[in-house]
Amino acid sequence: MATSQAKFLRRIIGVFLIILPIVAMALIYQLWPELASKQIWKECTSLFGFNVCISAEKRVILLVILSGFLGSYVHITTSFSNFVGNEKFEASWMWWYILRPLVGMTLALIFYLVFRGGLFAGGTSAADLNLYGVLTIAALSGLFSDRATLKLAEIYDSLFKPEDKREGKLNS
Repeated sequence: MATSQAKFLRRIIGVFLIILPIVAMALIYQLWPELASKQIWKECTSLFGFNVCISAEKRVILLVILSGFLGSYVHITTSFSNFVGNEKFEASWMWWYILRPLVGMTLALIFYLVFRGGLFAGGTSAADLNLYGVLTIAALSGLFSDRATLKLAEIYDSLFKPEDKREGKLNS
């Protein structure tokens, strides 16, 4: 791992790991809902100087995705700093560092949809959600994406596990 290409790759990943959470946290801050009146969120907000109008439901989805990213960010940054610090960083893992946040963001959204679709009454509005709780679950699903995937599989199996009596079937 002493090649100049590997050192350059370490620096690039390191710089991105410094910039990305700042952007994500700034977006969360900018998207955080303000109350227009009791339990009604303002629809428009300033996003880096631009006036943006977004529904409460879409705002929650964006916040969930960003929280999933931050959870994954903690995971990849911890891994990156440990491997670089121990001089065991391998350039072959570059795609893992790039794709892991996308996995965390996607899992956060899936968890949100599972919980929102199954645990709340159909008429529950975004303003009625405990946003801190929702974003905590989203961030944790990004942080613990391996375990979150196993939990989703467990939920799916308990809801939709068919009794398969076919002979000669492939085992999964």
